[in-house]
Amino acid sequence: MRKEVITLNKKIYKVSFYGEILGKCQEIENIKDPLKDSTKGYLRGLCDAQAGQYSGLFTLDHMPDYVMEDLEETLPLPEEYRKTDNNKQNYYEYLILPSLEFADRTKILRFAVAKSEIDAFGLDCSVTLDNFHDHGEEEKDFLTLCSESEISLLIPKRTIPDMMSEEVLTAILAGNFVLLPFNTSYLNFFPEGSIAFYTNFFDVQEKIEYYLKHPEERESIAQNGQRIVQQLLQGQSV
Repeated sequence: MRKEVITLNKKIYKVSFYGEILGKCQEIENIKDPLKDSTKGYLRGLCDAQAGQYSGLFTLDHMPDYVMEDLEETLPLPEEYRKTDNNKQNYYEYLILPSLEFADRTKILRFAVAKSEIDAFGLDCSVTLDNFHDHGEEEKDFLTLCSESEISLLIPKRTIPDMMSEEVLTAILAGNFVLLPFNTSYLNFFPEGSIAFYTNFFDVQEKIEYYLKHPEERESIAQNGQRIVQQLLQGQSV
């Protein structure tokens, strides 16, 4: 399943659910050919392991030769990252470290939400966080948590079709909301100020592209969106 990330400065990044989000979210035109799925899978595992999701399976020392060969052929290192003779370390600093630093800045490193809470998740955005590793808090209002970070709101995949009203869309545009399936492994790889959505929601894609192409309409969109953001922050329906 594919999705796109469209940033408000109109840069478009292509990402897939299983691992094309690599570190700094390389702009697609900078990648000559797509990396192999096996390479992307290993890099995703390495990112997750370094971020504390799990350990032991993915390390620099155990990086297979096929990963390095694919990276060197498909995504050559910029000259400024050729700091040592150890290209595994060089690629780590190029692809992995920036994403970990971004995760730290957002204050949300890793967390899991119980299935019952996902099922109960709605526009009031109030859930109990289970295993919030970074801060160790047993319970916190989810929207408050997100509003304290650089990411405004996360919405489980199952709610996306029901939430794509014009009002919610304007809130997304105005508030730099991030729509994600509820697998937060990829949270820390998104560039700041991004909007992520599935391309099979064509109506959403068309609306967002329309607003990006018509900046003269953005002021009213932003005003309406900020009102909705405040309603969401107060736990009100919109």
